[in-house]
Amino acid sequence: MSQLIKKMAMWLIRNDLEEIREKALLAGIKKGDESGYARGLKEGRQTGYDEGKSVFVLEDARIVNINSTIDNSIYGPRKFHVSHDLSEQMKGAVATAVLGGSISPPTQDQWDMILSDHPVTCVVAGAGSGKSTTLVLRVVFMHCYLNIPLNEITVISFTRDSCRELREKIYKVLRLWRHDLRTEQVKNLVRTFHSALSAFGRDILGRREWFDLLKSNDEKLITEDIDIDNPLSSGKLNTAQKILLNDAYFHLFNENNCFKEHIISLMKLSILSFEEDKDAPKQVALNNAASRDFCLAKKLNDVWAERGLWPIEGVTAEPVECVRTRDGKTFYANGIIKATGEPVFLTGGIDRDYFFDKKELFYYKALHGREESFPMISCISIRNKILAWGCDKTCVFLDSTSKLTMLKYILSGNVQEAPFFDIKLNGELTEANIVEAFYQQASFIESMGMEVTYAMNAIRPFKEKCVEYHFSKVLPVFWSCFEKIIYEKGYITFNRAFLILSNPEFLKKNRKKLLRRYDSLRHLLIDEFQDISPQITMWLKSVQQELARQEKEPSIMAIGDDWQSIYSWRGSSPEIFMKFPQFFAAHESLKKCKVVAMMDNFRSDSKILYDAELLMKSVRKKIDKKSRSCRQPDGDESGVEFIDYDPDDDIWVQNVVRCIQEQVLLVSKQTKCDKNKVIVLSRTNVTLKRIISAGRFGKDVVFHTIHTAKGLQGEVAVILEDSRSLNDHRFRNRIYDVVDFFSSTYDEAMEDEALRLAYVAVTRGVKRVFWFAPQKSTGAYHIMKTACVRSVKLQ
Repeated sequence: MSQLIKKMAMWLIRNDLEEIREKALLAGIKKGDESGYARGLKEGRQTGYDEGKSVFVLEDARIVNINSTIDNSIYGPRKFHVSHDLSEQMKGAVATAVLGGSISPPTQDQWDMILSDHPVTCVVAGAGSGKSTTLVLRVVFMHCYLNIPLNEITVISFTRDSCRELREKIYKVLRLWRHDLRTEQVKNLVRTFHSALSAFGRDILGRREWFDLLKSNDEKLITEDIDIDNPLSSGKLNTAQKILLNDAYFHLFNENNCFKEHIISLMKLSILSFEEDKDAPKQVALNNAASRDFCLAKKLNDVWAERGLWPIEGVTAEPVECVRTRDGKTFYANGIIKATGEPVFLTGGIDRDYFFDKKELFYYKALHGREESFPMISCISIRNKILAWGCDKTCVFLDSTSKLTMLKYILSGNVQEAPFFDIKLNGELTEANIVEAFYQQASFIESMGMEVTYAMNAIRPFKEKCVEYHFSKVLPVFWSCFEKIIYEKGYITFNRAFLILSNPEFLKKNRKKLLRRYDSLRHLLIDEFQDISPQITMWLKSVQQELARQEKEPSIMAIGDDWQSIYSWRGSSPEIFMKFPQFFAAHESLKKCKVVAMMDNFRSDSKILYDAELLMKSVRKKIDKKSRSCRQPDGDESGVEFIDYDPDDDIWVQNVVRCIQEQVLLVSKQTKCDKNKVIVLSRTNVTLKRIISAGRFGKDVVFHTIHTAKGLQGEVAVILEDSRSLNDHRFRNRIYDVVDFFSSTYDEAMEDEALRLAYVAVTRGVKRVFWFAPQKSTGAYHIMKTACVRSVKLQ
């Protein structure tokens, strides 16, 4: 029974549990359905809501580190807006002016210059290419068609005279476009570099007077900037300038012992010298000279004694054997310095005061015992050459007042008073007074854009204590003292002003004070650019760099002919023009500057140009080019005719006079000719004066040094003297070493310049050229003559 009850109880319990499980299952399913539905509904609604939204995600992708590069270019990137219509308008107006006879029609090359749209234009012109006329039309185009105000244009020319001439041309032509133009409006348009500098910076420099323009008491000091000439065109120091230079010299000699010691050493070295002659004399001349030398030495002693110049205290009074040749020939010194044993030689005059007449004969007994005679001047000349060739001792050669004074000064033992004497640095053509030599060389260094002190510290050492060594030691001391003295007196040199106003920091610091001064230098047109110096180049770049920083968009056009660069001796260089794109770089987007070549020659006949270009083949550094003669020949043209002469025979002077007179007669028969029928050219005024005094010439014959003849011409050109350079300029070669602008030595530059100077002379001739030079000339005359002879043989 109990078992049954247990079973029934277990069954009931199981049934209840199954019922409970079933209910729990149904309740769980129901709850799960309700929960899943609610969650699904919620999630579905959320998903639908999210999918229906427009979602924008903002992320800051801007560059925080901005490009900090500064555009240091001066020119560009924008060009002048020169449209086709604008060009045609200009061409049409010029054509009208040509019909009216006011101007000549430009060539295509000239139009390329006139209508240039580039902010940096380099015009490579040839001799006689009409660049000045083209320059005038460029001004017209800039002002009348590009609408550039005249007060924002400056035309630079080399001298005050060339500025005046160019100013007149611009006024005459520009009035064809602007009838209301007044002369005052073009007055400031054309300037020299120094005039432009003065107008730009004189106020900021304290209105100081220019030392370079200082006049003597009886002369008027130039005060107007527009009247300022290139100070280098005058060449010589006047009395007022020398007084200030001497003040510095006196002060240092008396107060600075180191300066004094170097000056005394300089003086001794300057007097103990002899012009070297490498050519051995011919044996016959040597024999004849030896037979008369003792008598000639005594004769010179007597003549000097008659003039109170001999004997000199401290020097023996009678001739002393000095030079003995290998074959036993003896030559005599006029005396010997007792203290040192150094020989003293007298010559036939002092400075330009000759003691003997040209026709005077010297009588002597020859080796065979027979009495002979020979011109006194020739005897002395041959003697000097033999002694220069044969004397291997340091010696005193008295041929100037300076050397005579120096010798007396040294022998007197008086070193209290500052001595003035002439000095000749190795490689220089002539001697210069010690103070003037300081001024010349310091000015040369500053024209390189360098401080004198910096240059003297930077040059390589000398190999010995020569003249140049002592000179370089005292030059910076002298120059610092001199500049201090003139500054205290209210003066400043142009070189100092250029150095100051080329300093970018100075210009930046004084930007506001100079702001209005920049306007006139915004657009520069520079003629004769081949004669620019590093110093002026630095100033131009600094000023136009400042204009670019002011967003004024400057421009520059340089017109030049490197073949006519003839002023390296005073600091200029054609290398700046030849490398113009490097020195005046355009914006990278413009790439290089625009180069225009103007090779048409409207002056010289093709035969003259052919010969001149043969000469230029020997020039190391140049722009290769070939001129085209544009003149119609008359049939009587010729190339260069070379005439050698004996410099010891004055007949050559009469031959030159006769040549000039014959050519005047020939040219006079022409129906049309240049106002200068004959132009006579020489390196020196001394030679020109000899010709002028030997003949009678009318106004149709003009005489010029080659340096003053640039831009001039004559139907016939007559050239006198050789054109050659001296080598081994120890001082200036070292200066060139430390100048970044140059790739040659000073000697190499001067060798090229001697050839270019001859090229300038030859290309002054329209129809014919006659060149007279001494026999055995070794410079440009010989080079050109040889080249022309070869050319004839090859034809």
